[in-house]
Amino acid sequence: MARSVRAGAAVVVLAVLGAACGAPEAPPASGAPPATLLPMLQAVRREPIRERERFTPAGMGFDRAADAAAGDDEPPHATDTEAVAAAIAWIVARFGPLPDETALVATSIDHSAVGSDEPEDRAAHPGHTIVLRQSYRGTLTRAVSVVYLAGRSRVSGHFELAAFTPIAGSVAPVIGAEAAVEAVVRWAQANEVVAASDVAEFRRRAAPRLEFVRSPEHAPGPDPAAVVFRANWVPVPDEPCLVDAHSGRVWIDD
Repeated sequence: MARSVRAGAAVVVLAVLGAACGAPEAPPASGAPPATLLPMLQAVRREPIRERERFTPAGMGFDRAADAAAGDDEPPHATDTEAVAAAIAWIVARFGPLPDETALVATSIDHSAVGSDEPEDRAAHPGHTIVLRQSYRGTLTRAVSVVYLAGRSRVSGHFELAAFTPIAGSVAPVIGAEAAVEAVVRWAQANEVVAASDVAEFRRRAAPRLEFVRSPEHAPGPDPAAVVFRANWVPVPDEPCLVDAHSGRVWIDD
C-alpha cells in the first residue's frame, strides 16, 4: 500500500512511489558534476539547562506544555521578525547558546498559537506558531522545533537541538539537484508506476533542496540522543520522497 502524501496531480509520482519503498531501485543518479563535498554528521541531542523539570524527552528532542496562566491576556508580537527573535531567545535561554556552526531558521509561521492561520483561530488564540529548523554550515537539517507562542511569553511545543560533528572519513561528493530529480523519475519508471504526464508534472514542480536527514542506514545505538545525519536531496518541498545525495538512492522518509 502506498504511503500517504498530499493529494494532487503534481505528487502522483511520489504517492505511487511510496509503494515501491522495498522494490528494486533504479540505478544511482549520475550525469551531473558533484555540487560539493559533504560529510556525514554525528548528531548529539542538546539537553535543556534551565527548567529541566518542565521538559519531557521525546525522540531527538523534548516536549513542553504551556504555562497555565502567563500570557493569556497579552497581545501577540507585532511582526513575524519580533516573534521569531523571541522564540529563538526563549530556546537559547533554556538550552544554552546554539552549538557551533549552527543556526535556527524559521521555515513556517502561522499567526495563532495553535498552528493555524484560520481567522477564527487567530482571533481565539492570538500568538504565533513557528517552525524552526536547525542548520549546519548553512544547510538545513531535520532537527525541527515547533514553537507555540501564545501572546508574547507563553511558550509550549517540541524542541530539537543538536551538536553536529563531521564523521571522520565520511566526506564525499554529492550529486547535483538535476541528477536527484532524474533519479526519482528513473525509479518511478523502473517500477512502472507512473505516466509520462506525471513525470512532466513532477519535473515542473521539483525544487530540490539539500538537507541533512537522519540516516535510515545507521540504526540508533543505545543512546537515542546520538544519531547519524546524512545529506539528502528533497526534490519537492515537504514531500517524503528523498534522494541520498551521496549514492543517489531514492527512498521514502516516513
